[in-house]
Amino acid sequence: MKTTDFYVIKAVSNIHAGSGEGDFSVVDKQVQRDPVTGLPTIHASGIKGALREAMEFVQNPSVSTVFGGNPKKDIQQGTYNFYDAQLLALPIRSSHNFYYLATCPYLLESCSQLIKSQDDTNRYIQPMGELAKIIIRNNPVYFGDLRPNLQLEDWTAEIKELNAAYLNELEELLGKRIALLSNEQFAELAGALPIIARNYLDNGISKNLWYEEVVPREARFVTMVSRPNEDNNLGAFLDSKNGFVQLGANATVGYGLCHFNQIG
Repeated sequence: MKTTDFYVIKAVSNIHAGSGEGDFSVVDKQVQRDPVTGLPTIHASGIKGALREAMEFVQNPSVSTVFGGNPKKDIQQGTYNFYDAQLLALPIRSSHNFYYLATCPYLLESCSQLIKSQDDTNRYIQPMGELAKIIIRNNPVYFGDLRPNLQLEDWTAEIKELNAAYLNELEELLGKRIALLSNEQFAELAGALPIIARNYLDNGISKNLWYEEVVPREARFVTMVSRPNEDNNLGAFLDSKNGFVQLGANATVGYGLCHFNQIG
C-alpha cells in the first residue's frame, strides 16, 4: 500500500526550471509551462532529479530505494512516484507592503481537487474551496493586511472578508497578504513573468547578451509524492534539510532555492 504526501513548494529565490524551448521572441530561455493552461509548472522529472541530487550529495543510503538504481549499474526501480508541481500563487506588486500573493479560482479549485483525490480529510480543502467561490467582477480582492486604496499592478483592489478560521488556514499556505484575481487577470499576470538579461563572457569579454524567463521568488506550487506506507525516507531527509532544496538551473547565480513544506 502507498501513502501520498502533499508539499507546497515556496520559491525562496527566483526559479528557472527551463523548458529548453524558445519562441523566436526576445526570451531565449523560457520556463516550463503547462501545455493546457499555459501557466508555469515544474515537471516531475525536475523535482525527482533535484531531490535525488540533494540526497546523493550527502550520501544518503536510501537513494536507490527512493529513486531507483543507476541504469548503468543495475535496473532497480524506485519505490516513490513523483508528480508535476501545479502553480498555486504568484507575487503581485502592490502599492502597500511591496507585494501580495495572488491566486485565482481555477488554481484553488485545481489544487483542492488534487488533494481531495488522495486525502478528502485534508484541512486545506474547504478553505481553498471557500476562497474559490468568491466572484471577481472587475477588480481583484484582497485579505489579510487590509489597507484602503490598495493597488495591485494596474488594478484597484477591493477589501473582502473571509471566515477567520479559513483565513488562518490559508495564511499558512499563502502568507498574511492574500489577493484573489479572476482567472483572466491571473493568466495576464502569469503571462508576463520577469525577464532577466544574462551575459556570456569569454575570457572576461562580453560575447553575447541573452534573456532568461524566471518564476519570481515567493511563488507557490503544490506537488505530491507517492511512497510506500512504511517508508518515509524522503520526508526524513527533507526534515534534516529544514525543507530547503535546489530546483532548476543556475544555482551558481542564486536561482532555484526552494522550501518544501508538507501539508496534511
